[in-house]
Amino acid sequence: GLRAGKTEARESEPVCPVPEAHIEAARAKLPPTLRAMVDLQLATGARPGEILELRPCDLDRSGDVWTATVVRHKNAHRGKGRVLYLGPKAQAIVRPFLLNRGPADYLFSPREAIQQRKAECETHRRPNQPESPRMTDRTIGDRYDTSTYRRAIARACKAVNVERAKHGLPAIPVWHPHQL
Repeated sequence: GLRAGKTEARESEPVCPVPEAHIEAARAKLPPTLRAMVDLQLATGARPGEILELRPCDLDRSGDVWTATVVRHKNAHRGKGRVLYLGPKAQAIVRPFLLNRGPADYLFSPREAIQQRKAECETHRRPNQPESPRMTDRTIGDRYDTSTYRRAIARACKAVNVERAKHGLPAIPVWHPHQL
């Protein structure tokens, strides 16, 4: 790495934690699956990529405090291990995502989030209306990745700012999962 002030390279701004009020404002606009991901990240202190790759087979639920062994993480190339500890609050967040899931399936699935949204909005089509043709070749993956997680939070922050602008309130900055 480059030492600060020793080269002509531009110095980047430090990444600071996001204030709790901004997290709560954005949480209200997030879908339930993404809200759970934010809550679990806050409860465990895990990095976003570690949360997104959690599977039931990674969890040891034998004790009062569950553990999750993270295989792919920031220091894996150095031969270091990483274990997440899930206390009662984190366990309560994870429990609903363990139901009806295979041991190797990811806990947080975008497909399930879409199915939830469709189930909540059952009346958005007229009776007997045919299904619309797909407008894109985009496919929904079996798990979120850090960029989709970041974009979802950015959309929620922008939705909050639209609401705040209607009431003459100042906007909140768009934050990302690495600031949790």
